[in-house]
Amino acid sequence: MANIMAIGAHPDDIEIGCGATIYDLIKNGNEVVCVDLTDGEPTPQGTREIRQQETSKANDILGITKRYCLDLPNRVLMDTEDARRSLAVLMRKHKTEIVLSHIELDAHPDHVAAFQITRGAILLSRIVKIDLEFEANRPQKVFYFLCSHMRHAYQPSFVVPSSEDAFQAKMNAFRQYESQFFKNKDNHEVESMLTSRMQYFGSLVRKPYGEGFVSDEPILVRDLNTVM
Repeated sequence: MANIMAIGAHPDDIEIGCGATIYDLIKNGNEVVCVDLTDGEPTPQGTREIRQQETSKANDILGITKRYCLDLPNRVLMDTEDARRSLAVLMRKHKTEIVLSHIELDAHPDHVAAFQITRGAILLSRIVKIDLEFEANRPQKVFYFLCSHMRHAYQPSFVVPSSEDAFQAKMNAFRQYESQFFKNKDNHEVESMLTSRMQYFGSLVRKPYGEGFVSDEPILVRDLNTVM
């Protein structure tokens, strides 16, 4: 079983980008650690306390038991040394093997910064001669989920099919973020977008639902019989 870390710029990014995949991973015995780089505040309808409550409810639905918030600045998230180091410490602490995070091509600057911070933290995590807690750890793979503010037809490198239970869990977890998507009139269409996107990605692999991911590097296939 793999040690996996999912990294989002804001609370709800992880749920939107890979919530169903996380649900199935945890259900199958993998350790999944989630990290929110910011608390997502301020927003028009939210507060820090409200966002924490929403995230706690989403965690319970998806089975997430290890989740951190680095409390970096929302809206002006920057790729700094301190941000990289804070994230790298968590990667070392949890011996992260697979990283899931934002794709670089995104209209939201915080999402782009999250991509940059993640890449920088992966480097620091594996360095031996550095003043960081815990032993050096080298994550083996980084994959990017598609939680984007950009109207762009992303082409996934691969699709992870989602079980019906995982799809429902993802949508229920998403619905816990009422301050962002149900009390904010600008975001009412997100639920239908998420459903249609999961149906589209699922259709690419002949499944009812799926989540798409992007990889910078070729993915090893050990046996053609395992390719679906």
